[in-house]
Amino acid sequence: MLFIGKIGTTSVGMMNKATRNPVELVLHTISPFQSLSDDGTALVSKEGSFELGFFSPGNSNNRYVGIWYKTIPELTVVWVANGCTPINDTSGVLTINNIGNLVLLYQNKSVKWSTSSSKQAQKPVAELLESGNLVLRDEEDTNSENYLWQSFDYPSDTMLPGMKMGWDFRTGISRSLTAWKSRDDPCPGDFICRIELGTQLHTLPETYILNGTKKFYRTGSWFGLSFSGSPELRPNTLFNYSFVYNNDEVYYTYSLNIKSLISRIYINQTTGSREHLTWIESDQTWRLDLSVPRDQCDMYGMCGSNANCMINDNPICQCLIGFKPKSLDTWNMMDWSYGCVRNTTLSCEHNDKDVFVKLSGLKLPDASRSWMAENLNLEECRTICLDNCSCMAYTNSDIRGNGSGCVIWYGDLMDIRTLSNNGQDLFIRVSNSEPGDAQKKTGRNKATAKDRSKEEDFELPLFSLAAISNATNNFSVNNKLGEGGFGPVYRGKLEDGQEIAVKRLSLSSRQGINEFKNEVLLIAKLQHRNLVKLLGCCIQGEEKLLIYEYMSNKSLDFFIFDQQQSKLLEWPKRFKILCGVARGLQYLHQDSRLRIVHRDLKASNILLDNKMNTKISDFGIAKIFGEDQTEGKTNIVAGTHGYMAPEYAFNGLFSTKSDVFSFGIMVLEIISGKRNIRFHHENDNITLIGQAWTLLNEGRPFEVIDVHLRDSYDNLSQMLRCIHVGILCVQERPEDRPNMSSVVLMLGSESKLPQPKPPGYYMETASQERNYVSSKLESFSENTMTITAIGATPKDRAKEEDFEPPLFNLAAISDATDNFAVNNELVEGGFGPVYKGKLEDGQEIVVKRLSLNSRQGINEFKNEVLLIAKLPYRNLVKLLGCCIQGEEEQLIYEYMPNKRLDFFIFDKNHFGYMASKYTFNGLFSTKSDVFSFGIMILEIISGKRIICFFHENHNITLIGQAWKLLNGGRPFGLIVVHLTDAYNNLLQVLRCIHVGLLCVQQHPMDRPNISSVVVMLESESELPQPKPPGYYMETNSQERNYISSKPESTSKNTITITALGGQ
Repeated sequence: MLFIGKIGTTSVGMMNKATRNPVELVLHTISPFQSLSDDGTALVSKEGSFELGFFSPGNSNNRYVGIWYKTIPELTVVWVANGCTPINDTSGVLTINNIGNLVLLYQNKSVKWSTSSSKQAQKPVAELLESGNLVLRDEEDTNSENYLWQSFDYPSDTMLPGMKMGWDFRTGISRSLTAWKSRDDPCPGDFICRIELGTQLHTLPETYILNGTKKFYRTGSWFGLSFSGSPELRPNTLFNYSFVYNNDEVYYTYSLNIKSLISRIYINQTTGSREHLTWIESDQTWRLDLSVPRDQCDMYGMCGSNANCMINDNPICQCLIGFKPKSLDTWNMMDWSYGCVRNTTLSCEHNDKDVFVKLSGLKLPDASRSWMAENLNLEECRTICLDNCSCMAYTNSDIRGNGSGCVIWYGDLMDIRTLSNNGQDLFIRVSNSEPGDAQKKTGRNKATAKDRSKEEDFELPLFSLAAISNATNNFSVNNKLGEGGFGPVYRGKLEDGQEIAVKRLSLSSRQGINEFKNEVLLIAKLQHRNLVKLLGCCIQGEEKLLIYEYMSNKSLDFFIFDQQQSKLLEWPKRFKILCGVARGLQYLHQDSRLRIVHRDLKASNILLDNKMNTKISDFGIAKIFGEDQTEGKTNIVAGTHGYMAPEYAFNGLFSTKSDVFSFGIMVLEIISGKRNIRFHHENDNITLIGQAWTLLNEGRPFEVIDVHLRDSYDNLSQMLRCIHVGILCVQERPEDRPNMSSVVLMLGSESKLPQPKPPGYYMETASQERNYVSSKLESFSENTMTITAIGATPKDRAKEEDFEPPLFNLAAISDATDNFAVNNELVEGGFGPVYKGKLEDGQEIVVKRLSLNSRQGINEFKNEVLLIAKLPYRNLVKLLGCCIQGEEEQLIYEYMPNKRLDFFIFDKNHFGYMASKYTFNGLFSTKSDVFSFGIMILEIISGKRIICFFHENHNITLIGQAWKLLNGGRPFGLIVVHLTDAYNNLLQVLRCIHVGLLCVQQHPMDRPNISSVVVMLESESELPQPKPPGYYMETNSQERNYISSKPESTSKNTITITALGGQ
């Protein structure tokens, strides 16, 4: 049990103040003529590592005898004698009685606690060893390790190195760890960690954590190197773990490879977790090395019987091959407790032979109904299992070397999970009618393509409750950042030092569970630099938590509505924030694969990182729109007063234009530094919107601007333009408001702005002076909470940004492409052939197959999986998954039925698309992509390929021809003949030619960035004059496949992200 002395950077365990008397007398042993009193006397181990004495835990005044580390400032109690029989004063005395037992006496010499040695010693003595073990021995015995009694046989909540946890069959002693009842009471609580054996002979022993009598966590059986469910508990440079099972005893123990290390394992009474901790002297804190349960799949029986828990899948539970949900209704409601039953009866029940299916990478089932024989091999094990119709599965009992021994399971298979590393093989019995289906199911389980393609499933990291509890100091009030309709939000720090924000679902929240599911669904799928990043979630028991990246600069309202903080937010920063929000909304409305209406956009939901970059947060009430849907209606209006569009607040109608209205409010708030819902004009009862509208019409928009910004004369025109844009966004009729793409364009260009019509909420009403409650809508929440934090990741994910795309098996892809038939081949590229296919659920796919003779394919493969899997963008091809099996490496994409630009994207001859600096010097940047985009513009307009262009009179390229025609005043000559009749679009076509030439200028610094290109294409602003382009003249290298003389400089990271489709 850990108490506060000094608190380090990592908070581990239960922490509270404890009292102990200053040590005035040190003893090294206790004899019948000595005693240890509650007056500052202490028993100390020979080298001073441990100390035994009296203490009071937490806020209790009761006195206990305990052992703790002497050299650690934090009072860390590792053993308690009288945990359930405290002394309520300081009269306690520890001594040896006349029959040689240690006894704890108080007041009138009543016994509170004693040892139970049945052996009589001639000269009994009690000693505290350097290991932390309190022993009672006979001083006359020449064998100093012949103990009459030892505390290591009666652990409290802590396991020290050298201590055994398990059974001694000779003495009947069972050693187990038991959590304290509370921080104030060391009497055994609900959680206990112990080794259990099955009721039958030859069963495998296992370690469990029990909550009362109910199994809470299981380590899995020991299989020679480690426990099957905790493969990380293998010998390493710091610790040596071992397990002993023989006729005399069964126990688990560990030792230190570095003797100076201070380490302990203890049971946390708050979370029920078993934690392995190491003292870090330099930081003066305990480091958490391992904690179990780690996640939801570690919770015992999470998926019920005959099912496998896969933490990175959605849903996490799947029936084993040959099984189906026992109750489909409850299974679909994500209640998996009923488990799975067989699809068909076993063949052995009809005097026929069954077969076995091998599953790999598993934590093996609960062994309480198992049988083990160490002298059998795997084939003999299979034969025994096959001959017994009650045998459900088998595997080796020892995985060392090539494996040996046999263990078989009877009855239902319980508590199986898939492990990311060092899982084990299990051979499961199925009816001989199952293998064909089983083979398909194996492929589908790994790929889950059917589910993913239709339901857009995602994989989200799951955190354990113990890890989040530790990160937030057990959800300390000091870590609390705010409280909203969803529940409280806490700041935390993971064990790797990363700061996070934890959003905790309040049990009293009526709408919280729906918001929780909605937010997980949406944010996990949305990746954009201006959207807050969801790092994971925790679903354990009744706890439901969302874990976000942490935002050090809190939220926008913290700055703009505070008199002092607003001075720090000069106009360039405000404009950057404003544009970031606009780009984030544009992504939600138009560019993401899902079209999202946020519905609660406000200043407190705009978070700012340490560089003041904008992150839109809180998607709890966001709505997904269909591809062709323009408007939705709800009877439950949820949002924040002062930001809702009129049609939504009064009629429940919402659309992307509702978000535009909220954005317009924010624009005016950012510029004015005033809240819309608290704005008060001294002469009128008009709103902030009305005030801005009045001042704009009277030619005095300058007066809207925050007084702290009015000296920024250089930015005045930009601020006035933003006021104009804000008014356009808050027009009363949704159809009059611009969409967010137009807003981004208006903010980024100097094009003429339309005249706004009257806004909504011009006059303030009674409903605006209080929380708005619609008379015909069901509910409304002011919901003005700011999530001023957000952040956290599993240790590896945070650093490496891992992404696990769905895996397809080779058999499934081979079936889909008719065994990679020539008729299904779409094209041959530098990467390898590309095939069209159809999955068994009817979904059409494209398969990009790595050619074995492709030198650069493997790098492209890894790069493409890494990049495309992370970019859920409407205008990027969608990667459905991949297949890595043997020498086969394949990428599986969505199929694009329209055959437009994809033909040359698949083609190997890409030389003409490379910027000159990249081609000849290997230098690349975002401007290299701009160059390629410019080429595509010219190809689309001319209908000619850059690599096949030939001019009858000159050896100039397509670029050169476009440049020459533009300078000669004849750009019309470049347009493909099929477009020359499109007179209505002629100006737009000519503008595109101009933009294309700006993109292919020779020097990268002269080329515009893509954001500017978007503005140029969509606006009518004046375009700059392009400078001479690259590749003006054609060269021999352009007439053939380009091969660089320095291939190492041009082959790395040159992946083409291909859009796929039929030809």
